[in-house]
Amino acid sequence: MAFAAVDVVGVEQALGQQAAHVLVGGAVVDEGPAPGADAAPGRPWGWWHSGAGSLPEVRWAIAATLLFAAGGICQLAGAPSRLWWALYLTCYAAGGWEPGLAGLRALRERTLDVDLLMVAAAIGAAAIGQVFDGALLIVIFATSGALEAVATKRTADSVRTLLNLAPDTANRLDPAGREEVVETADLAVGDVIVVRPGERIGADGGWAARPARR
Repeated sequence: MAFAAVDVVGVEQALGQQAAHVLVGGAVVDEGPAPGADAAPGRPWGWWHSGAGSLPEVRWAIAATLLFAAGGICQLAGAPSRLWWALYLTCYAAGGWEPGLAGLRALRERTLDVDLLMVAAAIGAAAIGQVFDGALLIVIFATSGALEAVATKRTADSVRTLLNLAPDTANRLDPAGREEVVETADLAVGDVIVVRPGERIGADGGWAARPARR
């Protein structure tokens, strides 16, 4: 849906006011549909398909946590060391490949970041036989990355939902002062639109003519 960003200064749309004329002063932008708009309401596993569970960071963190838990159970139960070592090392791969790759990319740019340091610490722990500690470090780091991704997704979804409240059309005044209904994507800087009480504002800008209060 195309629309102009809403950021009109000083606009008041209380009931009982006359129409306001708003001078458009912002660029028209294009934005896709709201997240989850195509998802059927009440769909099972909605969290996994369109919610936080759809994020790769969350899925890898869940996989790393489950592998870590399985390795810990096997270790405490006295299972063969080969088994829980394999589970812990798989936990390394599930939770550490993404930060490890990010760390290598940063290293190519001659910078040192926390991702590479975390992976190096986990590998070092495994090298001295403390594979449990290294796997725990991987799980903690993967979980923190997943929480950060979830927070970012929620913020982006909230902003996108707010922007999608912008109307599809606006009442524009032509040079003769007549109103015409146009797509907000067709508005240009310098156009004057009419905003009546209760209507949503289709462009950013400032007052061209304030409504008179009754």
